[in-house]
Amino acid sequence: MGLRRKGREIAMQALYGDDYDKQRVFDTLEQIGNDEQLASNSSIILFAKELVSGVLDNLEQIDRIIITKSKNWEFSRISPVDKALLRIGIFELLNTSVPRAVVINEAIEIAKVFSTVSSGKFINGILNQVEAD
Repeated sequence: MGLRRKGREIAMQALYGDDYDKQRVFDTLEQIGNDEQLASNSSIILFAKELVSGVLDNLEQIDRIIITKSKNWEFSRISPVDKALLRIGIFELLNTSVPRAVVINEAIEIAKVFSTVSSGKFINGILNQVEAD
């Protein structure tokens, strides 16, 4: 598994849930970063922190996009894992130079591991609608 994939997974785990208290999220990141295997590679945690900060700083805009693009699906019914992956993916699509296909594929692959069978299609559908302005 690539370093950036692991960073995305860690960011998703830190953003899991609906209570996005910034301090709590960063405390979770620190706890994850103290893992023996991760402590030796700080670039993974730094990348995860970059993603988490970006999501938290743009949360309202990102959530508006999710609400707009998820037709026929209430925002409150989207699973916490899927929300976290969508938020990370939208942040990356709108604010980084990572190729669109890579962002979408990474979100789908992580969903296959941490979410439901149908999550990949749902995440793909939403992220494919997001256009960088």
